[in-house]
Amino acid sequence: MILSWSRKQPKVFIFPMNMVEVMCPTCGEWFSVAGPSEDECPTEWDYDCEVCCRPMVLVFDGAGEGWARGMADGWEARL
Repeated sequence: MILSWSRKQPKVFIFPMNMVEVMCPTCGEWFSVAGPSEDECPTEWDYDCEVCCRPMVLVFDGAGEGWARGMADGWEARL
C-alpha cells in the first residue's frame, strides 16, 4: 500500500492483486495467495500451507503458469 499525505486528508492507493488458487501438495486443501506481479516473474516462494502448515515452494514462471512443490515429498500440484 502506498500512502500519499496532504494537509487535508491522506490518500490511499490500493493496487489490484493477482489472487492465485493453490492446492497444497501435502494435504490437498485449496487456499488463495496473492501472487506476484508480471515484472516479478519468474520467481519461487517458500510458503507454508494455510491449512496444514507444511512447507512448500510456489513456483511462478511468468507465462501464466505456476505450481506448488512439496518440500518434504517432492510432489507437485499445478496452480
